[in-house]
Amino acid sequence: MASLSACNRGYTVPDRIQELYDAIRVMAPDRDWAWLRRIGAAIRARTRPAKSKQGRIQPPHLLADLGTRLMARADSATDLTLLQRAVLFRDGLMIALLAYRPLRISNLVAITIGRHLVRQGIGYWLRFEAEEMKNGRMLEVTIPLDLLPALERYLEHYRILLLTRGNRRSPATTEALWVSETATPLAMISMHNRIRKHTKAAFGVAVSPHLFRDSAATAIAIDGPNHVRAIMPILGHATLATSENHYN
Repeated sequence: MASLSACNRGYTVPDRIQELYDAIRVMAPDRDWAWLRRIGAAIRARTRPAKSKQGRIQPPHLLADLGTRLMARADSATDLTLLQRAVLFRDGLMIALLAYRPLRISNLVAITIGRHLVRQGIGYWLRFEAEEMKNGRMLEVTIPLDLLPALERYLEHYRILLLTRGNRRSPATTEALWVSETATPLAMISMHNRIRKHTKAAFGVAVSPHLFRDSAATAIAIDGPNHVRAIMPILGHATLATSENHYN
């Protein structure tokens, strides 16, 4: 523990213990490692962030507006190539969707058409099975009506441009919702970096995908305290205490 604390700060220490617990359960599944999990939980409970989040959190409506502006620029830009416009529209849609539905980045990047993104009537749903969620509970949420035109524009036009690298090749075969400029499923680190890049340019501070979750929880707590329990399903938490302790 002392060695960990000497070269790590904040939640890195309990994260390393969690990684050890996950690994050792696989290596020695017949042993009882509950004691290690309890130690990690106790350390996490008294850990404080190494850096304050407060100055980096942006209100959800500003994050959604940023995504909308990026998509509008992609539609009207004359100084960008088709592929650059497709990348910009994709990034804007990612940011807007994350502002409305603050998923964990592991779920956001994993969205596939037909499995996670499902058409139902005139709208779309996002569905994740219990084993795909960190809390082990199935998640099912709608795509906001305000985003439907943008989503359909992406699916019918810009995603195809990404799959064909700007109409220069035959379409690549993938059901991934988010496609890179090389016609492959977008990598998590690329998604993370693109979101940070655009938010840094817009707000002067980089907002990581995870901070979108803090943004949603804090906005509900401040603007609609009577609806504070709505934080739980939005963030996919089993208890209100989890939402308040880590995100509000």
